[in-house]
Amino acid sequence: MPKPRLSAQSQRRRPAQERRAPKGKGGLLRWMKGLLRRPLALQRRNGRWHLVLVDRRRPAAQLSLETQALCEELRERLLSQTHEAAGHALRHLVRVHDTLTQDGWPGVEALPSRTLGKALLQAQMLQDEQRSDALDDLLHRLRVMQVAAELREERSARPAPAPRAPAPLPDSQVEVSEATPEEYAASERSWVGTVPQKLPTDGS
Repeated sequence: MPKPRLSAQSQRRRPAQERRAPKGKGGLLRWMKGLLRRPLALQRRNGRWHLVLVDRRRPAAQLSLETQALCEELRERLLSQTHEAAGHALRHLVRVHDTLTQDGWPGVEALPSRTLGKALLQAQMLQDEQRSDALDDLLHRLRVMQVAAELREERSARPAPAPRAPAPLPDSQVEVSEATPEEYAASERSWVGTVPQKLPTDGS
């Protein structure tokens, strides 16, 4: 007996497939790497903040293997926090992680000094729980970037120096006074008298 065929309407009502790990060792490894490279986000559920993975909205920066390993370890450490307030308490470090993933170290350097300082303290908390060479490198970079950001913000907040007045030209020191025609003629005669006579030339 032939099997009944499903109508087009019934086929459209099928639920969408879930994003499950593909079968096979190679497919599972690619799926895990793709999962670990997704950015993090804070999501509020039942009045509490939770760290969740979100879909990437734009291509990630081209990172070195060392930086990629740091991002993956940092993501794992952040997601492993079970404290209820961990998501909110570590939000500055989450921002550093996502900025590093999307824009690389130049993007992290451009963050405000306050964000870098908070992220530094939060990274130190993770390091105190379990030491890691990758977190050591992150802590060193964050310290340097925080100092640079403070200097940058200090320079931008400093008022610009007032423009200096230009030096007066010699002509600007000439005194101008009014005179009668008789005084002008007398002054002209006295000035002509100071002009030296023409020097003699050969054949004169």
